[in-house]
Amino acid sequence: MADVMLDCKGLVCPLPIAKVQKQAREMQTGKTLEVVADCASFAQDIKDWCAKTNHPLISINSVGAVTKAVLKF
Repeated sequence: MADVMLDCKGLVCPLPIAKVQKQAREMQTGKTLEVVADCASFAQDIKDWCAKTNHPLISINSVGAVTKAVLKF
């Protein structure tokens, strides 16, 4: 289980990534963040954001329209 959970279901691009960016400012080193979103572009957006910010993407999986991503800070 992640240290912090962020529910972005019902939000469309770019709001899920904006919320991740805001939460990232409050994350402590070594902690994990789980993000759940149902935006169609979220899976690719979170991969791109992690690559851009150098935060490891621990896991990502989709079930139906919902994608869950776990990041490490």
